[in-house]
Amino acid sequence: MGRTHALSGASAWLTLAPAIADSAGLPIGAAELLAGTAVAAGAAMLPDLDHPSAGIAGTLGPVTRLLTRAVAALAGGHRQATHGLVFVALCAVGAAAAVAAGATAALVVAGVCVAFGLRALGPDELRDDPILDLELAAAAAGVTALAAATVATWSWLPAAVGLGCLLHIAGDALTPRGVPLWWPQPTRIGVAVFTTGSWAERALQAVLAFALLLLTGWRLTP
Repeated sequence: MGRTHALSGASAWLTLAPAIADSAGLPIGAAELLAGTAVAAGAAMLPDLDHPSAGIAGTLGPVTRLLTRAVAALAGGHRQATHGLVFVALCAVGAAAAVAAGATAALVVAGVCVAFGLRALGPDELRDDPILDLELAAAAAGVTALAAATVATWSWLPAAVGLGCLLHIAGDALTPRGVPLWWPQPTRIGVAVFTTGSWAERALQAVLAFALLLLTGWRLTP
């Protein structure tokens, strides 16, 4: 489920960002840490761009609805091309290209990811509410504007996007259907730990939400 993916992406970034910063020499302060958390949560939804019926399909109205249909056609359907390591690499490279193009392009990528994350974490029963679409767009714009005012560098963006995508695929690999990790090689890799939407997954959501709060407090404590 989208909420599980978003929470896992955000938690993974808060856990691993300092190690990523040290190993790659990236300057990640408090502002970058929080912005990366929001971006990783949304980037964890990117593999589901192959699913026109997924919640994120309506994030930006007809734009994302058309996008998900196009991606689904190119990817060969749900849990195909976008659920392999090639897609993770493409998303990270795309984010790196946006950073190289300048702050405006990086903000666009970050803003779209934030919108996807907010959509995934929003209430399921309001998924198709056009008023909610406007509210989500306004919230995403506000978060992105705050990031623009506080973030000193966007060099961390490819890492946050790639990590979010990778966590999505890792999560889907824990379901019976598995994922084509080495796409275009078709063999699916999976361990049937969870069934999508089961009580076990909802329990995991609660654990991830609690962990996210703890990690945020821990990382921001001087």
